[in-house]
Amino acid sequence: MNVFMIYVRDEDYYRMLPQELGGSGPDDERVKVMAFPPLGIETLAPVLRQHGHRVRMFDTCHPKMKADHIVQAVNAESPDVIALSFLSTTTYPSTKIMAGRLKEAAPQTPVILGGVFASMNADFILKDCPHADCVGVGEGEEVLPDYLDHLADPQRRQSYPQ
Repeated sequence: MNVFMIYVRDEDYYRMLPQELGGSGPDDERVKVMAFPPLGIETLAPVLRQHGHRVRMFDTCHPKMKADHIVQAVNAESPDVIALSFLSTTTYPSTKIMAGRLKEAAPQTPVILGGVFASMNADFILKDCPHADCVGVGEGEEVLPDYLDHLADPQRRQSYPQ
């Protein structure tokens, strides 16, 4: 199965590292950002690969990684599932917008939201975000492989409210 995993940056906890502190210059190839690393998708990707899935990760903390690039990749590669990971209340509006853009590009592709805020607010998100097909509740390393294994049989899924 082809899985796209997207980390949605939190604008409140994201800044370019200033040049005077060793940040990137205009001609540097390597970008230096102060942000939370995308630990969720970085942890889940190897687990999914061990289960035989193909995973492509997108980290929107990189200043050149825009929603348009992800939509282009969705159109070009037709993933079987799109998973959005985000941390907090302040990231939820951006995640909701991203989910809408991706669902518009691939209306038949399941869009999953996960992360700390999503786990704690699954019922709210499912009512508030019509582009989310389900919400991961709990540890993604356990529930996401189960979700993918039972994609064709939703009744057998363990931890994904719909």
